[in-house]
Amino acid sequence: MRYWAMSQDQPDTSLGQYLEHSQAVWGAAFSKTSANEFASVSQDQLLKLWDNRQTKSTSTARVLSTPRSVSFSAGNSVAVGCEDGHVVIYDARSMDAPVATILQHKRRVTAVSFAPSSDLLATTSNDRGVSVIDANGKAAVYSNNEHTDVVRGVTWNQTVPSRFYAVSWDGYVSEHIVPSERVA
Repeated sequence: MRYWAMSQDQPDTSLGQYLEHSQAVWGAAFSKTSANEFASVSQDQLLKLWDNRQTKSTSTARVLSTPRSVSFSAGNSVAVGCEDGHVVIYDARSMDAPVATILQHKRRVTAVSFAPSSDLLATTSNDRGVSVIDANGKAAVYSNNEHTDVVRGVTWNQTVPSRFYAVSWDGYVSEHIVPSERVA
């Protein structure tokens, strides 16, 4: 895995690389609270936490199903979306065991994304579903199955905490609104 500096002055400048995964890396995400910390997930069924000031990973957890996507919360949670439909949540300070394992989808979880300033976690899946989990209560607070094909990605509106967007192979970018009583 490599990370890059992207600037007009020095395009495509590699800042570092890490070679601890033994198979394809499926996802990576930077911490929302530290510019130096990030996570990666791989076909080798590992979630790894990194600090780009160090030469090796800082923490590793074995995930029971192949992890396909990863996201940091604004706090200490790291969520992983898995091949078998599970969403697994870890506390980044101690990854000995998951904090929660939730069967959220019937097929592969394609993307996970924590809201900018809360523990709401949006998920998308090959089952055409979109959902939001309250990572504190470990329960779904929103779900939608209106897409007609695989839903591949999700991102939160950075200024309106109840809105997020999902993209699908059906050609739609859909806006979703979490009910206001569910948004912290």
